[in-house]
Amino acid sequence: MHEFLKIIGPKRELQHVDESPSTLSHGVNKAHDTKLKQTIALNFLSPERPDDNIKGQILLLLLVVFTLTGCNYNSTESINEPINHSPEIVSLTATPSTIVAPDISGLDVKATDADSDELTYAWSAEHGEIVPSLNPTTATWFSGNVARGDYAVTCSVSDGKDTTTRSVTITVL
Repeated sequence: MHEFLKIIGPKRELQHVDESPSTLSHGVNKAHDTKLKQTIALNFLSPERPDDNIKGQILLLLLVVFTLTGCNYNSTESINEPINHSPEIVSLTATPSTIVAPDISGLDVKATDADSDELTYAWSAEHGEIVPSLNPTTATWFSGNVARGDYAVTCSVSDGKDTTTRSVTITVL
């Protein structure tokens, strides 16, 4: 009877099995769900042939090095991570979009995420002041005493992995 070390990846789980394959085997199969499977079986102890124990130990050392170096598959390939979709800003409005300073404009954003991830919102403006509300999808822009002109207010929506940004223009007369 031979003893074997069986390594199943990519998590590299170790299992001790009693089987009798005669050679080192390495199989890499890609399932249609893009999960990478690796199975390695190594004959490392042979009671019938003690001289083979040294060869088996050398092969075991090579197997450990092989396993630690990643088995030469494309490490940039995502194995178990689902593809993330960026959030989409459906609309961003400022009401009213034209004001006379000093005045305010109400801001409202509507966003979706194809992965149904929880969304977070961040508002910013280079001029004037953003006044947040209890609802993160709304805010108020206070112009203060800015000069006449067009002013951009930006909303960034994040799903924790990707961020989408859009701006709306408010005209101050």
